[in-house]
Amino acid sequence: MSYSGGLDSTVLLYHLRDLGDEVFPIAFRYPSKHNEMEIQAATAICQELGLTLKVVDLSFLSSLVESGLMKGAGEITKDNVVVPERNTIFASILIGYADSVKADRISLANHADDNAIFPDTRPEWVAAIRLTAYPWHNESDWSLCTVYGLGQERDL
Repeated sequence: MSYSGGLDSTVLLYHLRDLGDEVFPIAFRYPSKHNEMEIQAATAICQELGLTLKVVDLSFLSSLVESGLMKGAGEITKDNVVVPERNTIFASILIGYADSVKADRISLANHADDNAIFPDTRPEWVAAIRLTAYPWHNESDWSLCTVYGLGQERDL
């Protein structure tokens, strides 16, 4: 699962554990303004739960994409908050890792409140990611889990 250490992914982490799922948390280190605080939180929570957190270095991302979320980019506004295709990049890595550990799903903490701002959280994007993985996986044996079923952020 993609695990940032933030509220949404922490709720998803505990939900998956409550379901009895084996969880393989992965954090992504990229040069966003808040990323190091999130990774510290993710590390602490995973240690508390006895989970091994893998941290994938994507520090090169700022040389490829522009976003107000990136360090040195100035003030964050509603017009520059998106890191282009961030979740697509994350999902691609998660699919490969899930295949290598024989996991039956990847999990992301996307929810309905994200849809208005982030294009790579919308149901159409989730459907496209599912289709991307199916040529390599039997559709009935593999899935992508988001927190849409858990409601909006305020409900989490």
